[in-house]
Amino acid sequence: MTTRQRIVTAMLCVLPVVWLLLLLQRYYVPCFHSDEWTDTLPMMAHYLEGTLTFSQLNALVGDHRLLFPHLITLGLGILTHWDVRYELAAELVLAGLVTMNIGLIIRQSGGDWRLMPVVCLLIFSPAGYENWMLGYQICFWLVLVCLTAIPWVAGTKWKYVGTALLCVVASFSCASGLVSWAMAFTLLWPTARHNLGAGRLKLLLLMGFGLISTLLYFQGWSHRTPNQGPKHLPLLLFHPVDSMLYFLSYFGNPFARGFLIDENTMGCITGTILLGLFVAGTVLARRRKLLPECLPWVALGIGIILISAETTYGRLGGLQSRYIPYAALFSISLMFLLQHLKLAPILPVVLVPLAILSAISCNPDWEYSRYIFGLSQVKQQLVDVVDETNSLKSVTIVALKHPAETIGQIRTLEQHGWRTPHLSFDALPARGYAQLGKRAYGKGIQGQAMLGDRPANAVILTREGIPFAVATPATDGFWDAVLPPGQPDLTPQAWAYSAETQTAFPLPYRAETLNETIPATK
Repeated sequence: MTTRQRIVTAMLCVLPVVWLLLLLQRYYVPCFHSDEWTDTLPMMAHYLEGTLTFSQLNALVGDHRLLFPHLITLGLGILTHWDVRYELAAELVLAGLVTMNIGLIIRQSGGDWRLMPVVCLLIFSPAGYENWMLGYQICFWLVLVCLTAIPWVAGTKWKYVGTALLCVVASFSCASGLVSWAMAFTLLWPTARHNLGAGRLKLLLLMGFGLISTLLYFQGWSHRTPNQGPKHLPLLLFHPVDSMLYFLSYFGNPFARGFLIDENTMGCITGTILLGLFVAGTVLARRRKLLPECLPWVALGIGIILISAETTYGRLGGLQSRYIPYAALFSISLMFLLQHLKLAPILPVVLVPLAILSAISCNPDWEYSRYIFGLSQVKQQLVDVVDETNSLKSVTIVALKHPAETIGQIRTLEQHGWRTPHLSFDALPARGYAQLGKRAYGKGIQGQAMLGDRPANAVILTREGIPFAVATPATDGFWDAVLPPGQPDLTPQAWAYSAETQTAFPLPYRAETLNETIPATK
């Protein structure tokens, strides 16, 4: 490459990162969400109380052991008082390491550096919005770092020790990391089989180490759920067609959105083509005796195929954006496999516009994620304002067995200075209104609460300056609530609440009172 080509390539590599950062600046909400309510929050509380143990760090979370993500998250939490923005920064760094690892594979295998902008577009794709909005996805990115490091480490003098360590980190970061052992064996076997002495012995030791690691992983794991029988196998047995369609659509996930047909169908069509090209490319490489130089990309592709099968077993359902980085790695491995076969220009020319269109089509998902994460942020901020025990279930996504205990864990963070609740009331009215009315089961109040062009994160109801209830606006800002019986016969004041500034703005009342029953908002 000439100096000018290097500069242009570097500039094109930066563009997807800038695009992603702009979206994060607009839509990112700094709050814990989803599994962090039932996993990370208790871990932080146990640490502050001095009761955190290694078994808790390495405990099964669903089907996953998240030892290394827990250590990273705990370390960041200690250093930053669990400011989740640093988890996002860690994810961006890990994504950068994934890109760097792919660059090292290119350097080692003689790949074309001009394809790096496509790599950056797929790795930093906004279509994978779930991975960027949720700090808990560090577990995915850590696995991806290990999977992309194994191929180039397998070509160094530390190949056995290095790949073993990477496989352990991957395995105890997420269930998908277990496939790393198969990747390592695929990469090391061609070298070991020609070395009748030390090479085969080291490979046998690696296999033994992998077996021990896997057995430790599955210690205490059960394929059965209490009173429900096997977890996932019946889905595969009774719905084989759906399982196969999901398996195929997994590979087309980064390119499935923005078309007239639904994303599952488009993903299945695209995924079938990509998988077919990979199989054909691998066979062609073997016939042309190019398999040794293509092996890093073939091994990476095989690893993603195994992850797709594993995900089909455990997560059969619609496409989810969180799996896009894995599927992106498959397209990347296929792209460089075809490049070694002198077919490089074909795939990138097709994939780039599909990836861009799919990413643009995810803007409504970013909007909705901001709304949902804002609800979670409100519950964390207002836990000391009103009793949120019952309403927590509507925003945590995961099942809370003991909501009161969860609230206690949030207060533990507050007691140790890791959380500083602050609520202020502003005199400047918000855009919207409040209106009294009747409900079939009591007095009600409804209205609309907007903060600029966005719905308020919550509506706080107060009497004589004391909050007594919180309502949740819909995406269009409309809200309603039932006034608790037995309260003083005083007109409550409604406030549009901004979680970003922790400030409430008054909502003006409409003069008339509704006599008809207020319909519940969706």
